[in-house]
Amino acid sequence: MQAIDRHRLGGQLLAVGAGLSLAVKMFWLGEPSPIAFPYKVIAYVFGSWLARLIMPVSVEEGAYYVEFTPTDLLWVPWAAVFLLFLLWSAVKIIKGQFSRVSYPVISILGLWLAVGLVYARFSAGFEYFEFPLRYALVSLLSDLASLSMIIGIAIVFVTHKQVKGVTVDYQYSKRAMAFLAFEGRINRAKFWLYSLLLTPIWLIGLMIDLSTTGEFGGFYWMGVLICLWPTLALNVKRCHDRDKSGWFYLVAFIPIVNLWYLVEVGFLKGAEGDNRYGPNPLGQT
Repeated sequence: MQAIDRHRLGGQLLAVGAGLSLAVKMFWLGEPSPIAFPYKVIAYVFGSWLARLIMPVSVEEGAYYVEFTPTDLLWVPWAAVFLLFLLWSAVKIIKGQFSRVSYPVISILGLWLAVGLVYARFSAGFEYFEFPLRYALVSLLSDLASLSMIIGIAIVFVTHKQVKGVTVDYQYSKRAMAFLAFEGRINRAKFWLYSLLLTPIWLIGLMIDLSTTGEFGGFYWMGVLICLWPTLALNVKRCHDRDKSGWFYLVAFIPIVNLWYLVEVGFLKGAEGDNRYGPNPLGQT
């Protein structure tokens, strides 16, 4: 394996770890009850006082009433920013576009992750399954995500000098492009096919929640987060195929009017020939 391939592998491990860690954070936002997610988001962004004002439910009724300390309110948003930065860095590394001056930054973050993981395991131990199964599984996934990021950053750090000056000609596969990229067009058949492939992800999460707690919670929101980017990419490219801006997707969130969006994107044929967003996905001119 050449240095550039090892470098790219490090970026891929970093991307998987950061994405999985974000999904785990979404799980905890959705626990322990259906109403927990909006409550916690409001509390993290604006403060517990506003969350209580908007959603005045007692602990006994809602089982989600949490007092957030100033440390919580600072740490959680910054943790999300930190993970998004690592995810963005991973994509840039994979595509060969990462700035060399940024390598020390992700190396420091990787060291910080390693210290945090070692401290957590030595202080709390490895006995994951002393907790309920759903929480044990998520805790294990969280550690695996951290380990993936640490190994990925280590590989990137070791190989970054070896790839200095190397020109990277990297293209995602067509399938990966369908789920990840916002450029180009996609036809109706692939739009529906790829959308159906995403459905089991959040549906399995919902089924796990319903079977273990009787209501949707953290696993459902984890599945939603995993599907979020691919869903956006598919819809934007389908809008492009109709010769419309990706912003047209916002119509999907307007009640009643969203039926128009469904017909436009889901059932109508794409624009004939090439348009401003790319060639016809069916190869027609």
